[in-house]
Order: sequence, then C-alpha cells, then structure tokens
Amino acid sequence: MITNFGLGDSVQQKAATQEDSMTTFELSRAIGIQAESLRKAVARNGHYFGLTPARLPNGRLSWPDDSVAQLKERGAKC
Repeated sequence: MITNFGLGDSVQQKAATQEDSMTTFELSRAIGIQAESLRKAVARNGHYFGLTPARLPNGRLSWPDDSVAQLKERGAKC
C-alpha cells in the first residue's frame, strides 16, 4: 500500500506507474537483447517495434509490464 504523506496525488500516481512497469534492463533480459539496443531504438525512432516507453523524471525509460506480450503480438523476435 502506498501512503500519501502530504506529498500530493502525483507522487502516488508515479509510484503506482513504476510498480506496473519494467526497467529497460528487465525488458532486455526478457526478450534476449542488450539494453542498449532498446535505448538506441527509442532514441532513433521514439519506439521499439511500436512499443513506446514512458520517460521518468530521472531520464530512465519505464516499459509496460505486458511489453513482452505486446512485442510477441506484433511479430517481434523475442
């Protein structure tokens, strides 16, 4: 449970979003590629096979939990 200590609803929403997501490293391991390949694809195209991550305030990428399933549906090699 996320407790709001007077920090506002946006902090709770960000925390919930981060819990429902994967890091670039986690996704790269799940699909068998290097994390840098994901970062390069997003930097060049804005997406990886149509999958667009959220950019966190610290600059890191946050991928949806169902990213692997989405990529398999789109025919990407996983």
